[in-house]
Amino acid sequence: MHAWDTAWRRSTRKARMPGKSATIRQSFKKMTITSRPDPRASRLAAGVLAVSLALAISGCRRDEPPAARLVASSTSIRLGYPESVPLTLSWTALEPLRKPGMRPTVFVHLIDRPNHVLRTFDHDLPGEWKVGVTRKVEIDLFQSALGPPLPAGSYTLTAGLYDPALGYRWALATQGPDVTGHREYRVASLSALPGRSGDALFRFVGGWAGTERGADKQILHRRWLTGSGTLVVEPSPQARRIRIGTRIVSEEGAVRGGMTATCETTAREMAAGAGSFEAVPLPGQPCEIRWERLEAAPPPFTAPARWLALESLAVRSPPRPD
Repeated sequence: MHAWDTAWRRSTRKARMPGKSATIRQSFKKMTITSRPDPRASRLAAGVLAVSLALAISGCRRDEPPAARLVASSTSIRLGYPESVPLTLSWTALEPLRKPGMRPTVFVHLIDRPNHVLRTFDHDLPGEWKVGVTRKVEIDLFQSALGPPLPAGSYTLTAGLYDPALGYRWALATQGPDVTGHREYRVASLSALPGRSGDALFRFVGGWAGTERGADKQILHRRWLTGSGTLVVEPSPQARRIRIGTRIVSEEGAVRGGMTATCETTAREMAAGAGSFEAVPLPGQPCEIRWERLEAAPPPFTAPARWLALESLAVRSPPRPD
């Protein structure tokens, strides 16, 4: 027998000794267990890291200086149905934008509790962003006659500034607090009044379809017109202005329709897309606003498609005495 074979047999007999074998197995088992990563420790470490990052980000956001100062012309608003009231928002740029190409856009929300939006009055911020320059924008707060009224009660009007492409919201200097923690600032309280205004009675004559729901909180309801139709504003003893929002569909870039009215209006021309104008009936007299579909094809005509929609309809009366 070779020497190396004898040495191998001796080492094997020693390894098979009961005490030695148990010790080896236990040592190997301990070594294997301690070498595995503890999943609880991994989750704890990940949680600590996430919390640290969140605190760091929120700390950075809190430390950002306000990009603009926002001031509302009124902090207490009363709104009947279906009425319209003006609100002027003054924006003063305090800091340059974070990077070139950002487009500040204004959001205005009517809420009954944080993060529960009932109406939106979003709009672009006109003009160029220049530090120290103040821009004033009048917005139209309204309850449209095309939909049901708000339940009578108290609501909050909030506003903010964001970039629609990035979803980024700027910090603002305002009189009211951030009501959601997401840079949405309280600008006014709004009281929805009970009942219906007697100065806002309307009739629809002609090819109007029934009321249908809009796609968002900006346009809640609309009525489409197929062919020609008339909106009749019933008479009222007092002076008022009728605020009308429309959407016109073009055909190959051309608007195939026209409008006439028996009262003064601010309408200049019919352009494709969304637009608005005012009709001003004389006290005690009705006003008829008629839209006519102009056919492009020679007879026999096919059934005309719907081409115009009313998207808002409200009356702006003189301010009520407090």
